[in-house]
Amino acid sequence: IISKGAAAYTKIGTINNTGTKIFSLVGKIKNTGLVEVPLGTPISKVVYEIGGGPVGKAKIKAIQTGGPSGGYIPASMFDLQLDYDSLTKVGSIMGSGGMIVMDENTCMVDVAKFFMNFLKDESCGKCFTCRKGTQRMYEILDDITQGKGTLDDLELLEELANVVKDTTMCGLGQTAANPVLSSLRYFRNEYEEHIADKKCAAFVCKNLVGVPCQAACPLDTEPWRYIALIEKGEYEEAYKIIREANPFPSVCARICDRKCEQKCTLLTSGGEPVAIRALKRFIT
Repeated sequence: IISKGAAAYTKIGTINNTGTKIFSLVGKIKNTGLVEVPLGTPISKVVYEIGGGPVGKAKIKAIQTGGPSGGYIPASMFDLQLDYDSLTKVGSIMGSGGMIVMDENTCMVDVAKFFMNFLKDESCGKCFTCRKGTQRMYEILDDITQGKGTLDDLELLEELANVVKDTTMCGLGQTAANPVLSSLRYFRNEYEEHIADKKCAAFVCKNLVGVPCQAACPLDTEPWRYIALIEKGEYEEAYKIIREANPFPSVCARICDRKCEQKCTLLTSGGEPVAIRALKRFIT
């Protein structure tokens, strides 16, 4: 700007949103750090070209922009331009330029709960609707992640979020509803799964998952049990455990697509998967 002047700078970006923006790119992505791009740059370019795409095999599910009070944007909308107007239209904000990348191992209900927990503590308390509304939204989200939610809670959650958004005095209260409203808008199916099916597809909500490898198995076998027995050399007992849920273990040990291994790694993230199918084949 100093060397070329304001006129040259305003040629960058879009008609209504000129210039550049620095984003803090973090989350489930290969290249993290500060990224400066012209306003109007598609999300896909930042995530896949600059960010390098997902870290592991899990596909990218969404991003959140704008910090704790920002909204979620699903991967199906990554052609969206990164500018103030476009983000506002889809229920998010630019904020200070935060961009969190989330993959299939991220539970959108849990993330909404996480940020609502932060926002309720940040409320100064002057506005009753913000003080009580953020607290109540957090409580409902917490119930849903614990398997205690009802479908009626979704209507209440949406109503509360809109009331907080429309009746509070400052920017925090007016944007505090974004995590709830955007996650309900784009990922309502995850809320419904938590409530109706008592299931967390991302295997994050512990009360709904139990053991991730078992929850991932279509037959509900218990790999953690028979792996422990194999480690002890108790092969016959391990075989019996497998047969409890699977009458054809030797066949399964050769054709199974190993969904369990995707959820059972040697490290908390990014480690080598435990060779569950190979162990099953060894036993049979």
